[in-house]
Amino acid sequence: MKTEKLNLNNFTQVDIRGVFDFEIIKADSYCVTITRNWFKLARAFQDDGTLIIDHPWYDVLGHLVKSRVKVTMPEIRGLKVSKASKGAVTGFVSSNDYKLEVQGANRLSGEISKGDAKFNVEGATKTELTGSVKELKLTKKKINRWTLLALFFIFFLPSAWIVEEYTRTGLYPISFLNKPESVFPPIIDLNKQTFDKVVDFIKSDDTNKIPYGDGFNCMDATFRVYLNARWKGIASAPIVLQYTDGTGHMVIGFSTIDKRDVFFEPQTDEQVRPWIGHDYADKTIRGIYYLGWSALDDSPPYDPNIKPE
Repeated sequence: MKTEKLNLNNFTQVDIRGVFDFEIIKADSYCVTITRNWFKLARAFQDDGTLIIDHPWYDVLGHLVKSRVKVTMPEIRGLKVSKASKGAVTGFVSSNDYKLEVQGANRLSGEISKGDAKFNVEGATKTELTGSVKELKLTKKKINRWTLLALFFIFFLPSAWIVEEYTRTGLYPISFLNKPESVFPPIIDLNKQTFDKVVDFIKSDDTNKIPYGDGFNCMDATFRVYLNARWKGIASAPIVLQYTDGTGHMVIGFSTIDKRDVFFEPQTDEQVRPWIGHDYADKTIRGIYYLGWSALDDSPPYDPNIKPE
């Protein structure tokens, strides 16, 4: 985890997108502090009078990119929270108008006293605010009966017809459903995943031919190989290498039945063997993390602290 203090000021609105634990506190001065996890993807920037805090890779990595942010500011005129964040707003008392917009599965609490207030709440949001306002306009969107009826005819009736046809004939009435490999990736059988099978896939994959640069980096290459492998029925794991200087890199790992865990550089197809304390790309590795697993767990697939033979 790394905490960074950002030089941002003169904003009156806050827009939070992604998955954050956040605090917004009344203060005489501006201060924005972000505590990032090891993915280090959280960012904050200013667009006119709005402070925007987001995760560029939230839609892919979900809660794995969760970070903490603390904002102090003299005055708040608007707050927008989307995706799946949790936080509090406290200490703001003034006669100015206030607009709150919450979308998604968020949790918001706090205390605020303002002039006229407009609250727009959507989705599975829980909001608990105390205080006082001159006039409150609350909008909560929900699905009406006609929408539910339309969903019934659009989804339920066709689904019932498909099931009935399959029960009667043993085939789906829609042709592509009879070839699930065209819609769903094949089932992975780790008991058949050999080193040669992984090498054949790496040789056939063309990710290494994509030029490295703006818009395509080590993360893009790793996740591209990961998705391509999944559609070939091969299990893999994106792996983060964290360096001692605070930067990082990503490679792809595979579990095999004959050579245990093997690792490849997705941008060159070169087989690599990272371990903690070793220099990789002229930088020393401080930590090795699987996506959804870290080297600190009790039973890692291999011990990254042991130098390979």
